[in-house]
Amino acid sequence: MVETGSRFRLKKTGFDCFALFLKLDPLAQDPSVFRSLLYFPHEQKAYYGAEAIKQYIENDSEGRLFRSFKSHLPNPNYLGTAVGNRILPISEMVA
Repeated sequence: MVETGSRFRLKKTGFDCFALFLKLDPLAQDPSVFRSLLYFPHEQKAYYGAEAIKQYIENDSEGRLFRSFKSHLPNPNYLGTAVGNRILPISEMVA
């Protein structure tokens, strides 16, 4: 879904531009920014972004909440984590 755009002028060139912003996280304060948050209340269900925090709080902090997991991407030794009885590779977390 596309957010309404905004007009701006490039100072050095004088060109008028129009930017469109995608709604990556519709519940976030700024929907064009996607925070790397995943919440698994159980191994068969997952929430992302602002919805992850909302559900985590509503479920009294039960389950697994992952924040800033993208920082593990450059580490070839980090293979993933466990969610319940399931092994969750980092490649699936970011897919």
